Amino acid sequence: MGYITRNANIILLFLILLSAVALVGATVYFQQRFTVINTEYNAKLAQLKNISTQLEQYQTTLTTAKQELALKGSREEELTGKFTEVKGELQTLVAERDALQTAKKNLEIALADKTSKLTVAQNTIAVRDTTIATLDSENADLRGDIITLEDDVDDLQDEVSCLKSTADASEGNC
Repeated sequence: MGYITRNANIILLFLILLSAVALVGATVYFQQRFTVINTEYNAKLAQLKNISTQLEQYQTTLTTAKQELALKGSREEELTGKFTEVKGELQTLVAERDALQTAKKNLEIALADKTSKLTVAQNTIAVRDTTIATLDSENADLRGDIITLEDDVDDLQDEVSCLKSTADASEGNC
């Protein structure tokens, strides 16, 4: 039995040594593998942090772009409203201008008509003034003639009176 016990101890020792070597080998293998995996993990972690930083920058840029877009949209709506308002006012002003131009043309036509009528009236007045001047001149001449004739009538009446009051022989004195 001593032989079996001795062989069993050697087998057990061999198994223990084999187990120890396998354990040491597995430990070394897994330690190296853990170091490689840990290095890869750290590289991936650094890459992930870099991507996370870029993502935050992109989100900030996107937020800024959205705000600018919203601001531009509101400005565009405001400018569109103002444009529509100004366009309406412009159409109103154009309509008023057209109405005023039409009124101006009508007034110019009326002015030309009134001017021609005024010219005709002034010509008529000038003709009448000339006629009045002529008639005044003739009237003055006729008054002069009337005064002369009245003087002649007075003279003749004086002569008739003288002739009636004097006898036939002294008629030559009258």
